[in-house]
Formats: sequence, structure tokens, C-alpha cells
Amino acid sequence: MHEKYKTKEQHLKENDERNFTIIQKAKSKTLDLMTTLFSFDLLVLAMLGYMNKVSLLVPRAIYNMPSLL
Repeated sequence: MHEKYKTKEQHLKENDERNFTIIQKAKSKTLDLMTTLFSFDLLVLAMLGYMNKVSLLVPRAIYNMPSLL
């Protein structure tokens, strides 16, 4: 909601801490789930022989790179 002229209700709704908290918790849970599933997928592929050691570590390094910057 990035309108030029906002009503008072729109302004309060946008800045409501409860909405912000709900959004942050949802993002946190999504990231935890995505990290777990991604790691599990890499492990399964490695165990099935579709990945060697190098190809197992490269996607993991790329995935963690934004947190290192």
C-alpha cells in the first residue's frame, strides 16, 4: 500500500505491530522449512549417487553466500 494519499485507517493498518509480527513469523517459518528441505534434498541426492562431493558442496555454498555478504 504505497499510495500517495492514505486514509487514517490505511496508515494505522500498515503500521500495526501485530501485522508486522505475523508477517515476520511467517517469513521465519518459511525460511526454516526451506532450509531444512533444501538440505534434505541435497543429502538424498548425494546418497542416491546423483551428486559427488563437489557438486554437493557448491549449491550449499551458493545458498549460504547471501548470508556471508
